[in-house]
Amino acid sequence: MTCSRRFVFFFLFWLAGSLLFIKNSGGYGLSLPQNCFSWAMMGILIFTVSLSLLRKKQAWIITPALRWFAAGIVILALPLLYTRPEWLFNGGLYWAGAVVGLLFYFSCVQLKLSRTGVYSLLSIWLLACMAHALLILLQLTPAGEWIAWPVVNGRPYGVFQQVNLLATFLACGIGLALFLFLVPENLKNRRKQCFAAFALFIFPCVLMLIQSRIGLLSAVITIVMMLSLMGAVREKYQSVILLLCGTAAGWWVRNHTLIGDISHSDSDGARLEMIGTAWEMLKQRPWSGWGFGGFEYTFQFFRVLQGKSTEGTGVVIHPHNEFLFWGVEAGAVALGGLLLIIIGGIKVVISTWHCYHNENNPLPLALCIIILPVLLHTQTEYPFGLSALHFAMCLLLLAQADKLSDDTSAENILLSRPAGSALSIIMTVISAVVILWMCSAFLLGLLLTDIERRGMQDIQPLASVPEIALVTQYERVEFDRSMNRLMRYNQTRDPKLLEYYRLWAEEYLDKHADKNVYFSLVMILHHQGNITDKQKYLSRARELFPQENKFVR
Repeated sequence: MTCSRRFVFFFLFWLAGSLLFIKNSGGYGLSLPQNCFSWAMMGILIFTVSLSLLRKKQAWIITPALRWFAAGIVILALPLLYTRPEWLFNGGLYWAGAVVGLLFYFSCVQLKLSRTGVYSLLSIWLLACMAHALLILLQLTPAGEWIAWPVVNGRPYGVFQQVNLLATFLACGIGLALFLFLVPENLKNRRKQCFAAFALFIFPCVLMLIQSRIGLLSAVITIVMMLSLMGAVREKYQSVILLLCGTAAGWWVRNHTLIGDISHSDSDGARLEMIGTAWEMLKQRPWSGWGFGGFEYTFQFFRVLQGKSTEGTGVVIHPHNEFLFWGVEAGAVALGGLLLIIIGGIKVVISTWHCYHNENNPLPLALCIIILPVLLHTQTEYPFGLSALHFAMCLLLLAQADKLSDDTSAENILLSRPAGSALSIIMTVISAVVILWMCSAFLLGLLLTDIERRGMQDIQPLASVPEIALVTQYERVEFDRSMNRLMRYNQTRDPKLLEYYRLWAEEYLDKHADKNVYFSLVMILHHQGNITDKQKYLSRARELFPQENKFVR
């Protein structure tokens, strides 16, 4: 598929949209409207590419790396066959996200971007990173009070609502700016070089202000790799001076604002506890895992078996390491699938290295280095669950690196008619479903946020939403409905409302650990005279939340 100005406008619209803060109740995945927006944009790109190839009767290109990725995704589906029924929906959502990511990558490989087109793409992404950084700086001044991005204790969190996500996004921006500053093609364009130089000053300044360690670490690694492999000596010295000046400016501003030094001791202890417990879980069930989609439940109760609780860590939904997450949930099968995906990534890196070393073409290798901060972030948190934009950025740039370094490879498979046409139709249908699903999730999320901010006392607006649309935020919808039933019982004393809540709560607590739901369920069981079940759930609650006085009585 040959790209035109429409492609540029598409990404400009996407990245401009990423700057808008949309009210939400927090969380991750589709609970965040920005994620729904980015997933929908990914679906639009898949739809456009599939329809274009079908209309023009062009062949699909399947690279060696893509085949490894596809094999890995297929393997990741196997744990769905033996997980517990109550966890199947959540596990299926994880896998569905991986499938859509694969289709997005597949579609990005088909984009026939010239070198100029790739540089335009990088410039657009750098512009987006710069917009995020400048708005953060503006937010620290009285003139930036209109910016709705969250600020906690004087520390700006950005539109991603999480410091480390903002930091790794800016660390990728440093890689982009360094490459565009160092490449010979830009040296003749004074405006581009000045813009890249300004970015090299601003990004480290903001990174010093927000004090994200994974952001700083990944930025340093990216800088070292980029300076070691790219550019002439003069430009390297200039870029180092700009980076150091930006770092010094950020350090000065940090010490003369309300931000000050941020202590990481509490998060360090919690993270080590999570990783240690997850490692013990993996060692106990290395082959089958503990159940795909059931991490939150199994993690909490494994700690109870160890004589521990949620104290110090809170309710953990992810071990802050993607390998441990998949290993704990699905064991060796999932780790085998991840290994195939990693092999595919290594094949891309090897191809880009050959392109750099043999053809003196640094662009594909630079694309791999640019996404390194986000990949490193997956080993300390779960950025892809918190930001679909980070996921899309990785896939897009990796796909272009794959395509540029292996464009004429004999190992590429060309899938032409009729198989290619059938694939185009299938992907068009899937992408249309993704777009509709994400639009529904986006609009429903706004409605639920409004209901939750009003205390869930009136859920009547949900009655006008089609049932099929409610599935996109199923657990959240059921949670709000159940809370509303509890409130209505206090007014009507209708015992059916309590029974509905009890049935929902018992099912909910097979997947989650929520102290408020436990407390309400225990009180309802006591009211109904069900002493056996009351003692069972009260005992669980005491083990999980020993610090809560309401379970001691």
